[in-house]
Amino acid sequence: MVASSLGPMFINVVDASEVLTKDVEYTASIFFKAIEDIGDEKVVQVITDNGANFKAAGALIEDKYPHIFWTLCIVHCLNLALKAICEPSEKAAHYIECKWVQELVSQVNDVNNFITNHGLSKAIFNRYSTVKLLKFAETRFASHIVMAARLRRLKEPLEKMVMDVDWKFFRVTGKTPTEIKARDTKDLIVSDGWWEKVDYFLSFTEPMVKFLRVGDMDSCVLAFMYDMSDSTIEEVKRIIFEQEDQNLQEGNSSFFNAIHGAKNGVRRVAPNEDEEVSLNRDKCLQRIFAKPEDLSKVYKDYGAFARGDAFDGDSLLEHAELSLNKPEIEAMTFELQD
Repeated sequence: MVASSLGPMFINVVDASEVLTKDVEYTASIFFKAIEDIGDEKVVQVITDNGANFKAAGALIEDKYPHIFWTLCIVHCLNLALKAICEPSEKAAHYIECKWVQELVSQVNDVNNFITNHGLSKAIFNRYSTVKLLKFAETRFASHIVMAARLRRLKEPLEKMVMDVDWKFFRVTGKTPTEIKARDTKDLIVSDGWWEKVDYFLSFTEPMVKFLRVGDMDSCVLAFMYDMSDSTIEEVKRIIFEQEDQNLQEGNSSFFNAIHGAKNGVRRVAPNEDEEVSLNRDKCLQRIFAKPEDLSKVYKDYGAFARGDAFDGDSLLEHAELSLNKPEIEAMTFELQD
């Protein structure tokens, strides 16, 4: 899959189902061939998930093609973060604080699966709703949250379902696995406390899902990610502190600390003041603009841009328009190198 400011385009697919070991060399060879087929002068970036083999292959690509950047997929990283909250490992530092989320997600899945997989419960549910419950593949992004949102949307028909006269066929005192599941399902659906947990879960994960959806758009959105990550963290913090009746400036939440991975109040500085961002920006510019005279001019132009000054003359950055969704600066790289 190839992406640019004009949109995504499907190029090729590789059937690796019979490859037993998808090691670094094999993974890199696939990317090398794709780059050569397209033309390395037309490629500026390779994006993969953050698997160890992909990360190592990305390093090989950057070594062979200095002007090409390897970047891990931000959507994949966000999905892993959501998974860590919804399915925390018992060895994870945040397990205790997120255990209730894991239990809630398990209950949501149990309710959904019982209704969709059992003929009687499904038939009763369909009497009260034309909107169907959902089934997801495990690889779908934010699947637990989407499923919980659908259940919450269908709260009223679900309540009518368990109060239907035909639900009595699931005996209250029954001891079969189906009857036990039916009893557990009803207990959850008629519990106001359980729905309050669902509402809370959906509220503090909503900013994260919005962040994920922006990152998954078929357009150039990387430039938005830095600022949006901060605003997402702040919104999640606000929701959690409000739920726990904490002061936003002075309060402390062990749950927020657990999912944030840092102490309250800590946030990154502005991009122009962030040392890591500045160092990597310099590395990028040095790799893109190989000619010393071009690099010197770009540094001058960037300095003017950072100060808010007008560009002098025929500026490389001015030509690039510094647009968040039109990375002409990348296309200009190859014109300069030619």
